[in-house]
Amino acid sequence: MLAIFGRHVDGTNAAPANGVLDRAIGLGVVAGLRSATAPAALSLAHSRGDVPLKAGGLLNNKWLGRAMPVGAVGEYIADKLPSTPSRLSPAGLAGRLASGAGVGSALYRGAGRPRWQGAALGAVGAFFGSVAGNRYRTYATKATGLPDLPFALAEDAVAIASAYTLFRRPRYGLLLAIVAMLLSYRLRKAPTETAAK
Repeated sequence: MLAIFGRHVDGTNAAPANGVLDRAIGLGVVAGLRSATAPAALSLAHSRGDVPLKAGGLLNNKWLGRAMPVGAVGEYIADKLPSTPSRLSPAGLAGRLASGAGVGSALYRGAGRPRWQGAALGAVGAFFGSVAGNRYRTYATKATGLPDLPFALAEDAVAIASAYTLFRRPRYGLLLAIVAMLLSYRLRKAPTETAAK
C-alpha cells in the first residue's frame, strides 16, 4: 500500500537507499513530541549536506535555519511551564501536525517526489507522536507519583536523539513510528485528567 510513497514525481521508482519515507514518518513523530525540533533538525541536516532540500523553501533559508534551533530550545523551556496547554488541544495538535507535514513535504520535494505524500506521512507521524507523548507523560506521572519534569526531560532527550539518528540511520524512522503507535494504543487507558503536555 505504501508503494505509491516510494515513487518519483515522474512515476519512476525511487531508490530505497535514501530513506526519505522513513525520515518523513520519523521526523513526523519527532514533531509530535517537540514541534520545533523536527524542522530545526532538518534544516541543520541540510546545512551539513546530509539531506537535499529544494532552493526557495523555508527550511533552506540560511537565516531561518539559524533561528530554528533557538526556537527549539524555547519550546523545551515552554513545555515545562504549568501554563502550557496540552499538545492535544486543538491549537497544540494543529501546530504539531503542520510541523510534521512541513518537514515531510520538504523531504519529499528535495527527493523529487510528490510533496503531498511527504506531508501526509509527516502529519500521520506527528499525530501518533503527539498522542504517544501525551499518554506517556500522563501515565508516567500517575504511575510513579513523581512530578512531570523528569518525564518531560526524558521526552526532550528522545526527540533530540531521534532527530539526530534519523539522519544517520533512516530506518530508525519506521521503528520510531511503530513504537509511537504501540505506545498510543497500549497507554490508551491512562488517566486523562492530568494536564500532561
